[in-house]
Amino acid sequence: MNKEKLNLWHQEEQYGITGWDFSHLDGRWQNELLPWNYRKLVLSYLKSDMQLLDMGTGGGELLKTFHHPSNRTQVTEAWQPNINLLKHTIAKHGIFMLCLQSMKMPCLLKMVL
Repeated sequence: MNKEKLNLWHQEEQYGITGWDFSHLDGRWQNELLPWNYRKLVLSYLKSDMQLLDMGTGGGELLKTFHHPSNRTQVTEAWQPNINLLKHTIAKHGIFMLCLQSMKMPCLLKMVL
């Protein structure tokens, strides 16, 4: 690997990622379009009186677009940077969060304004 690519790699490691926002990679990666849209599929079935569980929610970016009632929404997350983010975002809106920090000792967090 040449030195320039190695330096870019180290810069990416320092950047860090929180949630599912990869916008800093725009123009540097590509993928094939899927023949379906996950958000549209969920919204076609989701009703306001249903319970919603978002497993591995990341930063909750997609979850927020569902506009589902907080008292009927639960999330799980295991990555500490995302857990820290969620404590300051969705958990403050009364969404129940199960932090899977380790298989031995999960933390339960519910914050209500």
